[in-house]
Amino acid sequence: MKLRKTRNLGAKHQADRTAQQSAASTGMQMTRESSARASEPLSLSVPERVVIHRTFPNAKSVLIAGSFNGWTPSASEVKNCGGDRWQVDLTLKPGRYEYRFIVNEQWTDDPVSHNYVPNPFGSHNSVLLVNGPDKSKTEPTKVSPNSGLN
Repeated sequence: MKLRKTRNLGAKHQADRTAQQSAASTGMQMTRESSARASEPLSLSVPERVVIHRTFPNAKSVLIAGSFNGWTPSASEVKNCGGDRWQVDLTLKPGRYEYRFIVNEQWTDDPVSHNYVPNPFGSHNSVLLVNGPDKSKTEPTKVSPNSGLN
C-alpha cells in the first residue's frame, strides 16, 4: 500500500473547501469572481434586518426570546415607542425561528401571530419565517399586525 503525501492547504483554503463541500451537499452551487487571485466564496445566506412592531396594553417591560438569540430574553432589546407600542430590530439569516414575548415578566404569545408550534412547556411558540433580502428594496422587513409575515 502506497502512502500519498499531502500538503497543508492553510486555513483559508480549508475554509473555502469546507464551504464548497457544504454547498455541494445541499445542491447549491458556489461561484467565484474571476481574478488573478481567488476571491472569498460567496455567502450562502445574507442576514436581513427584521423589525417587529407590537402593541402590549399596560406593559411596563417587554422582552423577546427565541431560537435567534438562544432563548435569552435580555439578548434582544425591545424598545418602547411610546404608549403601548413596542419595537425590536433583529438581524437574521433566512430561516425559520421560534419565539415568545415576555411581558411584565410573564411569557406571552405573540398577539398577532398566526403561526404557532407546541413547545415542551405546554404552551406555544410563535414562528417567524425569514425568506432573505429582496434586492429590489432598501427598507428592512417590517413584521407588524398587517404584514402577513407572522
